[in-house]
Amino acid sequence: MVDVEKLNDTIEELENGVENIKKITNLIVEIDKVSDDILINNEAYETVVNDLKSSKNKLEDISSTVDGRLIEMQNENMSFNKKMAKKYNLMEDELLNELQAVKIESKRLYLEVIKVLKLKLDKNKLDIEEEVRSNVEKISTQLKNENLDKKLKKQDILLYAAITIVIINTLMILYI
Repeated sequence: MVDVEKLNDTIEELENGVENIKKITNLIVEIDKVSDDILINNEAYETVVNDLKSSKNKLEDISSTVDGRLIEMQNENMSFNKKMAKKYNLMEDELLNELQAVKIESKRLYLEVIKVLKLKLDKNKLDIEEEVRSNVEKISTQLKNENLDKKLKKQDILLYAAITIVIINTLMILYI
């Protein structure tokens, strides 16, 4: 007779073997799924890498375009600054010439005003001297008629008045 116990042990081993085969099958299925996921991830990774390479190329193109434009703008700015410096120098030269012309004209007018003022002062001086002589003559004739002390006092007063008039006229001429 066959030993039941050995048979049970063999059946149990077979069942354990079947279970192990099922587990191995499940592992293989899971490995297949992981392998598929890895393939999908590899494809996605390659897509991302390709996209990144494409983006890098685009960024390099943009960077070179921006660098080129910046160089152009710098050159244009330098050219503009040179033009503005030339215009500024021309304007400065013109302004200095105008200022020199104004200075010359101002000096000429100043000398002319001084000349006119001297002429007026000389004329007023002559008029004042004539008026003083006239007043002195009037005073001297009046002094002859009056007594000598009164004459001297009046002469002094009139002389002071004449001098005051001369001073006032001179001051008025100076301030006119």
